[in-house]
Amino acid sequence: MQEKELIKEKLWEKFCDEYLDNFAEFGNIYNELINSLHNLKRFEIDTLFAKNEIPKEHSEWLYLLSQLSNDNDKSFFKQYWVRINPFSLFQFVDISSKNFELFSVVYKPSSLKWQKLIYVTDIDNLLKADVNGLEIEKILHQQNNLMIFGNIHGIDHLLNRKNNNLR
Repeated sequence: MQEKELIKEKLWEKFCDEYLDNFAEFGNIYNELINSLHNLKRFEIDTLFAKNEIPKEHSEWLYLLSQLSNDNDKSFFKQYWVRINPFSLFQFVDISSKNFELFSVVYKPSSLKWQKLIYVTDIDNLLKADVNGLEIEKILHQQNNLMIFGNIHGIDHLLNRKNNNLR
């Protein structure tokens, strides 16, 4: 076995020791997330990994994290952030809690730091949007701790009120 594969295997085992239950639960709701793709397009998420690709992709993510050398990067990015978009390294679901926060990350050159752009703090609200006929904007306006940092990913128009509150 190659050294890289051995490292990935050890990283995967360590991750599973701590987050396997949450990862499995996320897997259980992932089909619902795929079925809600039309709602995700509001966040410029046009495609998702196929469900069977998630473990392999997350293993790659864990390996990538192990290779980071910049201290800011190493302290910011987390092993429990699961990438969901095959065309973006920066759209995630946080599986450290059962709320499964959906967000992206952006680099702010002015501060030389990464920042989270939170779409929804509880993915269940997004999944229930179709079931209950709720509008996404209503869900977003209910999010009191949504963080907006200017015109990021073109969604600031959806959350103009939140954006104005941060000024």
